[in-house]
Amino acid sequence: MGNGINETDQLALLALKSQITDDLFKLFTSWNDSVHFCQWNGVTCGRRHHQRVVLLDLWSLKLSGNISPYIENDLIGGVPTMEKLHKLHRLSIASNHLGSGHIVDLGFLPSLNNATGLVLLDLGDNNFGGMLTETIGNLSTKLRKIQLGYNQILGSIPYGIQNLINLERIWLVGNHFTGNLPFDIGKLQNLQDLDLSENEFREISHPL
Repeated sequence: MGNGINETDQLALLALKSQITDDLFKLFTSWNDSVHFCQWNGVTCGRRHHQRVVLLDLWSLKLSGNISPYIENDLIGGVPTMEKLHKLHRLSIASNHLGSGHIVDLGFLPSLNNATGLVLLDLGDNNFGGMLTETIGNLSTKLRKIQLGYNQILGSIPYGIQNLINLERIWLVGNHFTGNLPFDIGKLQNLQDLDLSENEFREISHPL
C-alpha cells in the first residue's frame, strides 16, 4: 500500500468492506491490492485532491452487513470506517440491507463529521434503526441533501438539523419520527424539498 497511495482512505474502505456479510453483485471483488483503490467499484477519487475519495456510491446493490464507526484490526487497532475520509463529498448507500433495525445502527454518523465537504448523504431504504441525535448538526454545513427515507428511525427530529444551513432537501419519509417539528427548520432558507410523510408526528403548530 505504498508508492504514494493514500493509505488512510484505503484502510477506511477496507474496514468498511470487512463489515459487509453479503455482496450479491460481487462489488467488493475489485477491492484488493491488485488495482489502485481509486479504481475500485463504487469509489471515485477527486482530481483536485489526488488519490482522496470524494464519492462512495453503493446504491441499490443488495449489500448486507453493518457500518460501525470502529473496526477492530489486529495490525493497527481501532480503525474508523468513515472518519478518515476527509475529502468525501457524496455518500450514497441507499437501497441495501445495512441496518438491523436496532438502536445502534446510526452510530457511524458522527464519524462523518470530518468530511467537511459532504454535500449528499443518502442512507434511504436500509432498515436503519435508532434515533437521530443532536450530533447531526455537526455534519458539514455544505450538506445540501439528507435522505433517510424508509428506515426504522425513531424519536424526534433533532434541533441540531438547523445548523445545516445549506440544506435543499430533507427526505425523512417512511420512518417512525414522533413529537413536534423543530420550529427553526423553517429558517433553512435554501430548503426546497421537505418530505416528512408516513411518520407519526403531532399536529404541526407553527407554519414552516
